[in-house]
Amino acid sequence: MNHLHFLIPDLFLFESYTFQSGLSLIGPERRGVGERFIYDCSYTKVMRVNTAVQREADKANDHSLSEKLLTLKEISPKWFERLFGKRKNLPLPLSPVWFKWYFELDSPSKCVIGEAYGYSSSYEYTCKECDRLGWSFGKSFFLRSQERLEDDVNQFVDHWNTKHLS
Repeated sequence: MNHLHFLIPDLFLFESYTFQSGLSLIGPERRGVGERFIYDCSYTKVMRVNTAVQREADKANDHSLSEKLLTLKEISPKWFERLFGKRKNLPLPLSPVWFKWYFELDSPSKCVIGEAYGYSSSYEYTCKECDRLGWSFGKSFFLRSQERLEDDVNQFVDHWNTKHLS
């Protein structure tokens, strides 16, 4: 059983209280006027420190949650599977699959960036970098450059995590 000892003001006079969770609150004994003033000042300082420590702990917890960086697989799962999934190679130029993918990459709401925005083309007006990267994906696919596609993915994931994740 954990016992956490809190300083509490004389308004709440009790010797000890144990919560259902097992935490104990142990109260101060009756003090004289001078001792009570010192006690109240100490209580105020302790509470300020406790509050500041709790705020820092909350910030650290919030920060660690927002620090989880997403990958393309989490941002645009359909396009991740297409570009880097089982197939490993891009479709042959002018094949039906190639045409389908090319025209989807050319469509702002259906491309990699559009999928990240919930199949919306709103990013064309709200984020210039996303718009630029969307066109870059189409060009890299058209040139059949796996290296450029990987570079586009890295740029997009970095941009998404820094600008759109929070």
